[in-house]
Amino acid sequence: MNQFSIELDHAWKWFEFHAAQRMTVFRFYLIMVGALGAGYIASLKDDHVAIALIIAVFGAIASVLFWRLDQRVSDLIKHGENALSQIENQLAQSSGISDIKIIIKTEQKSKWPLNSYRRIFRTIFIMAFCCFLIAAIVPVYRAINATQVASEICTRLAGFLK
Repeated sequence: MNQFSIELDHAWKWFEFHAAQRMTVFRFYLIMVGALGAGYIASLKDDHVAIALIIAVFGAIASVLFWRLDQRVSDLIKHGENALSQIENQLAQSSGISDIKIIIKTEQKSKWPLNSYRRIFRTIFIMAFCCFLIAAIVPVYRAINATQVASEICTRLAGFLK
C-alpha cells in the first residue's frame, strides 16, 4: 500500500465511522422522542400530571443534550471531510479531473436553507425541545386548575353544610 492509499483509507474510515455514529444516535433520539411522547400522552390520559411533567422536562433536557452530541459528532465528520477534501485535491491534480473534488462541490451554497444534515437535525432538535417545553406547561396548568376546582368544591360544600 502506498502513502496515498493509507491516507485515503484513514480519512475515509474516520469519516465513515463518525457519519454512521451520527445517524445511529439520531435514530435513537427519534425513537426516544416517540417513546417519551407516548408516555406523556398516556400519563395525561390517566391524570398522572407529575409523571407527565417529568417526562416533558426530561424530553426537553434530552433534546438539548442530543443536539450538543450531534454538534460534536458533526465536527468530527467535518475533520474527516477536510482530510478527504485534501486527498481529492491531490487526486484531481494527479489525474487532471477537476470534478473529482466532490466535497468542495457539495459545500457550495444552496438557495434552500435546510440543505445539510446539521441544519435539518438542529431544526428537529429545536422543534422537539419547544414541544417538550410546551408539553411541560399542560400538566402544571392541569394541576393548578385541579387545585382551583377542588377549592371551589370545598367552598360550595362548606356553604351547603352551614
